[in-house]
Amino acid sequence: PVRSPGRTVILDSFGNVVRERAQSGLHELSVLTAARNARRILTATVDAIETDGEALPRMVFYVGTVKVMIPFQQMGLDLDPEMTSQREARLLIDSMLGAKIDYMVRGVDAEARIAASRRDAMLVRQATILNARGTNSRYRVNEGMRVTARIIHIGQYAVRVEVYGFECYVPIRSI
Repeated sequence: PVRSPGRTVILDSFGNVVRERAQSGLHELSVLTAARNARRILTATVDAIETDGEALPRMVFYVGTVKVMIPFQQMGLDLDPEMTSQREARLLIDSMLGAKIDYMVRGVDAEARIAASRRDAMLVRQATILNARGTNSRYRVNEGMRVTARIIHIGQYAVRVEVYGFECYVPIRSI
């Protein structure tokens, strides 16, 4: 711990503030900065959608008082951002409101807003699972195994699920 007049802060190995009792917003910002430096995968619940004019919408959620944004291009969806209309993108992200997603922090701007990437988190998750082998040199995930899936989107005819960084649609009649 480092002491300064009137407050106590705790630093991580990179020198980032990990905990500061006086200002919770600074604490949350320092935790997110430490996660970026360590390339840690975090989980959050999608709170809102934000749009600016003609740009594709972005997903927004808050970590305490800190605003975190994930641009549509960093969502990791199998859609071409160049060919996706703003309306289509908004409908897809709108259906994800309330869903839990994984993300990685990519950067912090001057107003203490965080830019994040869901795509990066999915790629790390895929590499970790695909390259992980058990004690008997077999892969940990094999065909026919039961795995836990996270529901990302529910549509009229299908449910979009994520399993270890991979997403797919499952027809509702198959559930």
